[in-house]
Amino acid sequence: MKDEARIFAQRIGWFVLCGFLIRLAYLMWLQHSGPFMIGDAIVYHMEGNSLANGHGWINVIVYKRFGIIRQTAGHPPLYSYWLALWSFLGMRSTLSHQIASAFLGSASIAVVGYVARKMRGDVVGLIAAAIAMLHPSFWSWDGMILSETLAILASASLLLFFVSSTRYKSNRWYILGGVLAGVAILSRAELLMTLVLLTLGVIILQRSRVAIIRAAIMAGVAIVVLTPWAAYNTARFDRFVPLSNSAGVTLAASNCADVAGQYAGRWSYFCAVEAAERVTKKWAIEHPEEIANTSVSPDWRADFPYGKISKKVPTVHQYLKMNEAVVDGLLRQDTIKWIKQHPRYFIKSVAIRVGRVTGLYKPTNQMRSDVIPEGRRKPVAFAAWYLYFALLPFVVFGFFKIFRESKQNFLTLIAPLATSLFVVATTFGNTRYRAIAEPTLAITAAVGLLCFSQALLQRWKTKHQYASKSSNSNESRLISDES
Repeated sequence: MKDEARIFAQRIGWFVLCGFLIRLAYLMWLQHSGPFMIGDAIVYHMEGNSLANGHGWINVIVYKRFGIIRQTAGHPPLYSYWLALWSFLGMRSTLSHQIASAFLGSASIAVVGYVARKMRGDVVGLIAAAIAMLHPSFWSWDGMILSETLAILASASLLLFFVSSTRYKSNRWYILGGVLAGVAILSRAELLMTLVLLTLGVIILQRSRVAIIRAAIMAGVAIVVLTPWAAYNTARFDRFVPLSNSAGVTLAASNCADVAGQYAGRWSYFCAVEAAERVTKKWAIEHPEEIANTSVSPDWRADFPYGKISKKVPTVHQYLKMNEAVVDGLLRQDTIKWIKQHPRYFIKSVAIRVGRVTGLYKPTNQMRSDVIPEGRRKPVAFAAWYLYFALLPFVVFGFFKIFRESKQNFLTLIAPLATSLFVVATTFGNTRYRAIAEPTLAITAAVGLLCFSQALLQRWKTKHQYASKSSNSNESRLISDES
């Protein structure tokens, strides 16, 4: 057994090395193929450098554009801290941050391989690692400087912990699991839901007091890990902000009349800006003491030079000066009110959003949206989707086989996928939001590929044996006739 484990580790090591080299080649191509950072990538890159400079958690875009220091918790902090570490060590360029991300992405290859191995043996482990090594849905995020690369690693690590839990019974193991859970949530907020689903799966299947106690231990330790970030946010925003202030703007950007037609199920920058204007004006009316501080920039057309925005929305500096947590709450209230007024739109949008990330709704349109505005290079975006469709039948077959063999493994693998689909259904159809489910898709595809290959081989052997027996029977009959 030790020899098998050592051989498997060596092979996984080669996969990780090859995956890292693939990522480096991709980074070099990106660096020499024109501008590639769009939206969130710019924020993460600038945040890493800003944190390393000791500026704390401020909105780097607002500070650079308007000179306004605005406290922010736009997303969980772990990925920005990872980039800040590299910036603190003097590696501040986009290439340095890409390489930092490539280390995280390469580590996910090993974790995915070990999850698959613990579920179904060495061969499945190697196949899953190969998929993680080659699939653009794993390595493309590294070059784009997006937190998805850390989200994939965190999701795979949670899967590894839960599939390994049957071998470890001590409370120390579950304390470690609580630390891992807290770290995972700090990398991606929706992994909190994944963790809840994973834990519920264990409790439902085991139906024991011990399982509940272990879940309580993990939850307690995870809360301890999350407390410093939550306390820091609460002190800054004068209200409880456990993870981030991004829900409001996300909902506002994806629920308005502009998100229709070819943009159905996606998001609109114009929707977010208009919602921000609405809530800012409402806030100024309800808080007249703040009116004196409300000012429209005389250069608002220069601030927002694009035609549609220039005609409809001036820049309200009060919005930039408002407490981000207050804005988040107002945007959520405004969007929920709009959804209640347009229930049919929301129901239709939910189906379209899920259809987009699963490839069931206008897949070519979604491929293009991965290029603009998400920032993936066209060959990479299209290759990711082509490989997704090629593996999809094996994913379905793999889920079926796992369900028949182990309900525990099935519930473990389904948790990140269910979380991803829920997030997509309630926000917008974005391939990035499928990132936490990529380890699940790779592992189930590996199981499906192996089972399908074994079935084909067995069928070939049966057919060959039947042909061989028929040939021997004919020869025996011929010899009998001659005699």
